[in-house]
Amino acid sequence: KGTNRITKDTRVLSEDIFEWFDPKETRKVVVKHNEGASGMGNAEFKIQNLDFAGDWTKCKSRGSGDPCKAEIVNKIEKALWAMEFPLDMEPKVFIQGIQDMG
Repeated sequence: KGTNRITKDTRVLSEDIFEWFDPKETRKVVVKHNEGASGMGNAEFKIQNLDFAGDWTKCKSRGSGDPCKAEIVNKIEKALWAMEFPLDMEPKVFIQGIQDMG
């Protein structure tokens, strides 16, 4: 399961990850960074390993109007810093690169 959604904002990225994926069914999400001539590569976001993965799954089962969505999206956005980034890539460079494209 995947999506080719393009975003230039970590908040929107976090919302998209919440909407499109569920840790119950998906082990990891690959975030591809396309800035620059050859891009910055891919980061792996291992969502099943997150300490709030169970809460995320429960929240998704309640429907998108549930107030828990905003809390989980906030946690996803903060957890982006824990992704496995491309070799020799500083997390700050990768994350700020997403934000700078906006």
